[in-house]
Amino acid sequence: MEFKTNISVTVENGKEKSQHLFENEVLEVTRATKLWIKNTSENESNFFETVKMWYGIDINTKTTSYYSISTSEMTPVQEFQNYYVSKIDEEDQVIIFEWNGY
Repeated sequence: MEFKTNISVTVENGKEKSQHLFENEVLEVTRATKLWIKNTSENESNFFETVKMWYGIDINTKTTSYYSISTSEMTPVQEFQNYYVSKIDEEDQVIIFEWNGY
């Protein structure tokens, strides 16, 4: 399902913790065993590009960042879950998150 929403993300990596807000993102969000977020805007997504950058840093440093995500609209994102990025498809602009602990 497609949503136009603000996304608030808290990122934890080791002892570092930071909070970020992405406004007016146009995304397709689905959830089954994984959380799947796709940029459906005709424009570049700040959320997608930023998470892609963080994921690249994780790969280079062999660490894992954990994400707490909330949205301003009702979406399939479960705000009480901690997620990590399991895959990014740059061509389709899709981020696949998995729940931390599964």
